[in-house]
Amino acid sequence: MSDPIDSTTIVDVTDVDPALDTFTCLVTAESRLREAQRDRVLGNDLTEFERNYFGPEVGAVRRAYNRTMMKHMQTGGRLLDFGCGGVWWKQDYWPSFSEVTACEVDRSALKEIGAAYPAVRLWWTRNGLIGTEESFDVVLSSSVLGYILPEQARHHIACAYRLLGEGGQLVLTRVLAYDLAAWLRGRRLVDLPGPRFAYHYSKAELVRVLRDVGFRDIRYHTLGARLPGLSWRINQALYKAAPPLMTQAFPAMFPFFKVQHMLTARK
Repeated sequence: MSDPIDSTTIVDVTDVDPALDTFTCLVTAESRLREAQRDRVLGNDLTEFERNYFGPEVGAVRRAYNRTMMKHMQTGGRLLDFGCGGVWWKQDYWPSFSEVTACEVDRSALKEIGAAYPAVRLWWTRNGLIGTEESFDVVLSSSVLGYILPEQARHHIACAYRLLGEGGQLVLTRVLAYDLAAWLRGRRLVDLPGPRFAYHYSKAELVRVLRDVGFRDIRYHTLGARLPGLSWRINQALYKAAPPLMTQAFPAMFPFFKVQHMLTARK
């Protein structure tokens, strides 16, 4: 890591564009909701979070996803963690890079990171896009595309392309798959409490956008499956007991049981 910095230093790197005002409103609402939830419910205690929430972002599921990510992620250079979230899980991959820049629309998440990782640079963006002349070896977009609509996703991926140096790698992880539940409901766009939404993307859609933006060497990796009819608590137990079954066997046998995508690509 680089030399420690003042953990209160958060730099505004927003790429200002009046055409993206709607995008700005959406990500601002999401940021405020996440901050309120964090303060009201679980704070920053990961153990408490895992005891109370059994979705795909925590526990044995998240650890399996991170192991898959690290098998395919280029390491050793400059990382931009684009949509980094709070402090959780960073020990799984940040130490593998010489320099880390964390970027979020959520200032409270960046403050958490500044306190826990004083060597990491902190960037804030009002609309989810970044304006800078810097370039990075790897851009990690984690849990971003699943919560923005296709046109916004195109802006996000194009921004990531600009931020990479030649030959740099983009890693898109935890994008909601177009799975059995979405197909049965006939709905890509799913309302969530908040108000919020989630959007289910097909593999073909994601690959097409990556190609259109200019990425090459696009590779698809499934992160895992969710067995329908079983609660996340039971699925978490299956990931803990038999990770290969949940991350490799079931997604191959039952494509519509996939719950998360991962793609890597080169500039």
